[in-house]
Amino acid sequence: MLGIALAKAKHLTEGFAPLPRGIKNHPYNDISNLEKVFSDKTAAVILELVQWQSGITKADKKFIAKIKKLAKKHKALVIIDEVQSGIGRTGTLFAYEQFNITPDILCFAKGISNGFPLGGILTSDKVSKHMSAGSHGTTFGGGPIACAIGNEVIDTISKKSFLNQVLKKEVRFINLLNKINEKHKCFEKITSAGLWVGVEVNKDSKIQIDDLIKKSHDNGLMILKANASTVRFSPSLIIENELVDEGLKIFEKSIISLL
Repeated sequence: MLGIALAKAKHLTEGFAPLPRGIKNHPYNDISNLEKVFSDKTAAVILELVQWQSGITKADKKFIAKIKKLAKKHKALVIIDEVQSGIGRTGTLFAYEQFNITPDILCFAKGISNGFPLGGILTSDKVSKHMSAGSHGTTFGGGPIACAIGNEVIDTISKKSFLNQVLKKEVRFINLLNKINEKHKCFEKITSAGLWVGVEVNKDSKIQIDDLIKKSHDNGLMILKANASTVRFSPSLIIENELVDEGLKIFEKSIISLL
């Protein structure tokens, strides 16, 4: 219920009640008036460092720096949601490593066990000293098979050589998408965070996002909708260069058919 309440979106909260109170929302990356949502009653600030629904939007470092300052002033915890951005997706094991911030609580899941159900949290010593064995439970947190898989995933993905390959493939994606845009002038912008890529279509383009996704699927390419004007690529972190090239050829073919 807390997760639903945090969204403050009618299409997500309608039908759920009563929702937890006392939650304040603030525009992402907007430093102005940020101090007004903090007080000495603030328990925690919860945020994502890379948002996907807006088309892979990274947090501004000045925004994060001010949050850190205000959280320290009001003795509030910093909780970072890395369910999607964690486990190598953005080119570091966790995205927070790129933003000069260390969370008091870090939430992660999904990539930790290659699709096998597993989720978990990491905490600072300040938080963990108030917890004892068994005081925190989670549906997908403790299975021995899942944890064994998670160990292998971390051993592989945490290697610098692996993460460097993620960043190299990000560059390959961006270069190829820029070449497509040079030819067809159909993208408003291209954003990325490691192997997490967003492509926003020009507002005056003939291309409709739902049509582009359907055409891509029909042609053999799986892409996702981020919002009404943006598609999202979230490939395997071990995707071969040849598959990147082939996939973007299909993407271009799908675009051409809609122009």
